[in-house]
Formats: sequence, structure tokens, C-alpha cells
Amino acid sequence: MEQQKEKNAARVLRDTIEHGRLKQYAHVEMDEKEIKLTLELPVFFETGSAEITDSAYNALNTLLLPIKEFPNDIIIEGHTDNVPILGGKYPSNWELSVARAVSVIDFLTDKGINTKQLVAGGYGEFHPLYANDTDENKAKNRRIEITILRQAED
Repeated sequence: MEQQKEKNAARVLRDTIEHGRLKQYAHVEMDEKEIKLTLELPVFFETGSAEITDSAYNALNTLLLPIKEFPNDIIIEGHTDNVPILGGKYPSNWELSVARAVSVIDFLTDKGINTKQLVAGGYGEFHPLYANDTDENKAKNRRIEITILRQAED
């Protein structure tokens, strides 16, 4: 029963991305262990901030219904660019990346996702998708990855 619910949710998630506004900003990778959704919005977070931008809120709202359908655990992973933290609210990119993940978790729980399903993780600047050599690439590295753990096959 849970496996069928998971398969249906995965299909809806993929369709939402492939046929919606997020086609150029999100991609899904699936294997037998997990479903990984990477959101590469032009600006998910401003430099040094864990506050979700308006465009990122819109993207998350688009993905809310498919994500809600999963009965599985969901790991929210925050990432930063390589700009060093110099003062401010977060002492390091590690703390900033975790705060970004928690911001997304707060959004999801406010929208009714079961808190028992959610896990926060932060990678700081240590897993960039792009070289941090332009403002555009740095913005893409300030991202969220949502990993949905799959049910084991019987």
C-alpha cells in the first residue's frame, strides 16, 4: 500500500516538474533508495540569508501537493556559495546552510507536512553544483535539495 502511494507521488512530482513552470529550475533523480529533487532557482536565497525569496516560495508552493503525498522521510539539505561569512547572524556557511534547510522545513510544516517525516541537513559551501566564479553560479549554489527516502521493496 505504501509503495503504491510512493510510486503515485513520484509520478505526480515528476509530471509537476516536467510540465510546469519549474522545468528549467528543478530536476529529479530517482533510484531504488531515494528520490532527489534539486531546486536551482535563479535566487533561492540572497547571500548570507536563510530567508526564502518570493520566487522560491512560489516554487515550493508548486511542489507542495506532490511532496505531501509521500509517506516517506524527507531530508531537506541546505547549501551556500563560497562567500565567507563576515559577521551577521550566522558564524559560518555551515550554520547558514542548516538555517536554510530549517527555513524550508518551517514552510513545509506550516503547509501541513508531518514534522515526523522531516530532517534538516547543511553542507555549507562544500558541495557546489557550479564553480563559484560568477554571481550567477553563486546564486545557483545557494540552493535546497529535497531527498525523499524510498520504501524498501518487499
